[in-house]
Amino acid sequence: MATQDISRAAFDPRKQYAGVRMQQGRVILDDDWNENESITNEDLRDSRVEIIGPAGSQDLGFHISNPRITAQGIDFDIHPGTMYLGGLRLELHQPQTFRLQGDVLQSPGPGGTSPGGDRTDLVVLITYQQPVSAVEDNELFEVALGGPDTTTRLRTMRRVMLWENVNGHDCETAWQATLKQLAGTLTDGNELASDANLTVTFATLGAPGDLCTSTAAGGYLGAENQAIRVQLVDGTHFTWGFNNAAPLYRVQAAADRRTLTMLTEPKDQAQWPLAKQIVEVLPWAAVLSNNEKVAEMHGYLTRVDTSYNPDTGDLDTGGTLTLVDPIPTDGFDDWTARADAAQLGLGDTYYYLRVWDRGSDCTSLPEIPFTPGIAVPLGNTGLEITFSGTQFRTADYWIIAARPETPQRIVPWQLESGRPPHGLRMFATPLAVIQWRVQDDKLNADVQDCRPHFPPLTNITAKDVSFDNNLCQMSNAKTVQDALDILCQQDGGKCTLTATPGEGWESIFARIAPGQNAQVCFPAGEYLTRNVVLVQNKGHLLITGIGSGTKFVAKATESALAFKGCASVSVRDIAAEAQVTGSKGVREHLNGVLTFVNCPKVSVEETTLQCAAGTRRAATCITVRINENSTQHTQVRINHNDLRIGHEQTGILLVNVARSHIEDNTLTVVKKPKSMTLEKMLRDNYVRAAVRRLLINDIRVTESQIAALETTSEPVHVIKLGNSNLSFRANRATMASDLGKLLVASTPDPSAFVTSADLIRHTKQVIDHALSHPEMLPGRVYEWYKDLHAQNPAVASQGIVIGGQTAEDVRILNNTIYGVRQGIHVGQSRSLAQRTAGRVDRTERLQITGNTITVLLPLLQFIERHGIFCGNCDSLRIESNYIIVKRYSGTTYLNIDGIRVFGIIGRQMIVRQNHIVDPIVGVYFNPLNSNIENMGEPHPIWSIVENLSTGRHVHEAYEIGDRPQKDETAGQKVSRERRNAVKRALVRCFRNEP
Repeated sequence: MATQDISRAAFDPRKQYAGVRMQQGRVILDDDWNENESITNEDLRDSRVEIIGPAGSQDLGFHISNPRITAQGIDFDIHPGTMYLGGLRLELHQPQTFRLQGDVLQSPGPGGTSPGGDRTDLVVLITYQQPVSAVEDNELFEVALGGPDTTTRLRTMRRVMLWENVNGHDCETAWQATLKQLAGTLTDGNELASDANLTVTFATLGAPGDLCTSTAAGGYLGAENQAIRVQLVDGTHFTWGFNNAAPLYRVQAAADRRTLTMLTEPKDQAQWPLAKQIVEVLPWAAVLSNNEKVAEMHGYLTRVDTSYNPDTGDLDTGGTLTLVDPIPTDGFDDWTARADAAQLGLGDTYYYLRVWDRGSDCTSLPEIPFTPGIAVPLGNTGLEITFSGTQFRTADYWIIAARPETPQRIVPWQLESGRPPHGLRMFATPLAVIQWRVQDDKLNADVQDCRPHFPPLTNITAKDVSFDNNLCQMSNAKTVQDALDILCQQDGGKCTLTATPGEGWESIFARIAPGQNAQVCFPAGEYLTRNVVLVQNKGHLLITGIGSGTKFVAKATESALAFKGCASVSVRDIAAEAQVTGSKGVREHLNGVLTFVNCPKVSVEETTLQCAAGTRRAATCITVRINENSTQHTQVRINHNDLRIGHEQTGILLVNVARSHIEDNTLTVVKKPKSMTLEKMLRDNYVRAAVRRLLINDIRVTESQIAALETTSEPVHVIKLGNSNLSFRANRATMASDLGKLLVASTPDPSAFVTSADLIRHTKQVIDHALSHPEMLPGRVYEWYKDLHAQNPAVASQGIVIGGQTAEDVRILNNTIYGVRQGIHVGQSRSLAQRTAGRVDRTERLQITGNTITVLLPLLQFIERHGIFCGNCDSLRIESNYIIVKRYSGTTYLNIDGIRVFGIIGRQMIVRQNHIVDPIVGVYFNPLNSNIENMGEPHPIWSIVENLSTGRHVHEAYEIGDRPQKDETAGQKVSRERRNAVKRALVRCFRNEP
């Protein structure tokens, strides 16, 4: 089971909070969002328990049938459907069997032996919620953002267990007998609550036997804010670690089951698993619909023997480490005996490795023994914990938030007097009693269903009620619903439905039945919404307004209108604005002010759309996204729109669209809000890291002396810190000396840093702190900061983006794009893990003609920059475009291509009659086709002709082939130049003027 990388967990339902509210100008913490979610979820769960009951089903969900004896023991069928348990909604989409449960990949637990005679068994459903990280479900990594893990998901686990030979022959008596074997006491809401409590105290200072020295209360001794996780291993042992034991990696075990290969690369050197650290190897627990595996709640605790070495392994795998003890097989490889093992084992087989970082404490046992009522120190933290109670359940945990600013106060405060576990919250209910009987030497089984049932409130609807149509004489009206539908459409106009501005306007879409066609008209007015208005599974829709007089305003979401699974959608003559980038909750994709998901035909015309500004790319004006495996042919037209792009956002994003036509649109970056000053933007660690990399980069620690710092012409600068030499590259050579002085002054005791990683991390922290307090920046560095402050305009991330895995026909014609880093970007690709051998993700036919693009180049850069980019295309024409690069002072060194064509290119590629102002290279072409020397007949027509590149920064009108790589050897240079000569011979180039 993954754990959440959180700062603390202070939710207490006894406080009766009803929600969390943001305040202006305040920083939002993870705990604020998490507590709001906890308040909402707990309220929903309690409401369901009160309305439905502690357990119940309205269909055949989790119904047990067909008990039988197999070679593995007892098996039975589990029917699909819905079950409510403890206020949680459990859904089983496909039928399963006891032995092949998707949420129980290892042994299904107690029970399952064949009965030798008459016997009563009880089938029990147990559920709990556990976090799932992107390490477990790699699909959560967002390649559009560079592949980071952003959030965790909370998954409801459903495990059907079997208890053998229980007393009683009915559900109630069998259930009461089984409860004695379950860990916890069943509440009225069917929760298995533990009576365990944890109390946190502080170690005392002073000598208790010294009458001359008074005993002083101690406190938390750590120098960092920490979320300390304490977790029960069993009834007499626990383990603990910093960072809520959040670091989790995929690993493969060698034959000795001690040597592990890291399939997940640690984020940085500070997170490498090191010798003597405590780690926990976790087996698979459940399989997801995409065949990714969720980790088990608990596993095998041991210690690292040999530290992680990133240089071991090969090109496809990470480095290795070794454990003190080998991983056991029981409970880890049980899934290999399942009938579906071949499907489960597709791809890599692996385990998960969780790191229980205890800081400087390298001697405590992996499983620390405890006795109720007796305090146990938590390593070198200055904290002591005491367990009380009788029900100590494996994997129950507590989270202690400790802060050096308040060393004698921990959060939640309740821990100071005793608190029940933060989790796991487990719920249980009986599903069925199986009564085995031997008759005539034959074993038979009867099943008694123990699931409470309830009827759905919508069981009776208007479509089920007939009416007398003699008076109305409505054509084809047979039910009350038919009559209502006809009456609603008799408004005398062309509109199926007409909206009214004001509270609740969103409900108009609920009046459209699934699959129904409709024209929805929006008269003049303002249509406000705080949440995205989702229109799902409708027929052919036409959404119309009166132009800018019809305005949709999304107050707290990046999408005003979102359409999903509709047959077709046309939106025209409206205006819409989103006032935030990113909605509350988990965001898997970039969503637009208008968002279309799996709608095979989309048209957007004559609209005015504006997305909000942000410090990072998180929203668009228009997003159209189609699932890769969709079998429908998709068409998208986006014509004659005025799109206003917020700072760092994207104008148009199309993903997996077969045919797209984008013509005569204006895409312009809008002015940043006054609140987005450089100082406030630097509060975002993403922006701060980008500015730091812009100021100082390539930081290294070496034991050998390199060059003197004063040689400012040298690109690498070195300062002496203790016994180490810290080298770096400065943004400007003239700033190197001042940066060196800043680092020396901020490092009074270099010997305090044990490893190079510590010193590098300290260096970055010094620069980050100085950027947050610019008055600390010395001399020329401060002048550079002032330039950055003065040259911080609004700039959009991208204008038009065509992505996904495939596109058949793309036309981008006569658009005006202003104020972007990337004007037009067309490139089909997927993550390495999703790629198929022998298949090239590509655009089949691409035409980019007549566009006017203005690229802004301020000092602060986040992404690659270009006017037009095309990657992997069969047939390509880029013609008659006007591209101008507007540079701010200090960006003359920034490389930028006016037009860049890259990747696997088909037999026609024509770039002609484009006018490009102030690039470094006008047209850059680099085909990566395999066996390019023998492409055969017909020869490709690759032409770069009659392109004009003007401006004082132009180096080349065009460039063909691979560019030099950093630290390129002489042999690599010869090989590169030989490849480039072949590529240049295939391209016709003439009348390209610099």
